[in-house]
Amino acid sequence: FKLPDFTFVTDADEVVIWEHLGMLDLTVYANGWERKRHWYHDNGYIEGETLFTTSEIGGLHSKDVSDTISKVRAAIEAG
Repeated sequence: FKLPDFTFVTDADEVVIWEHLGMLDLTVYANGWERKRHWYHDNGYIEGETLFTTSEIGGLHSKDVSDTISKVRAAIEAG
């Protein structure tokens, strides 16, 4: 059981997850994310299809967030 940052449910009851990775520069946080990412993978979530991420590596870029929003929206509409 994991608590994602954002969870969306499609009309077909498929779950789409968006995680914001704000502290990947911290080893403990990065290690925790790797464990969580493996959990998502083991439970059927596919990066770029049902699992999306944004991060603040090099700063938070509005274009990256906007692109992720578009991808999440497309995944929701496809489901």
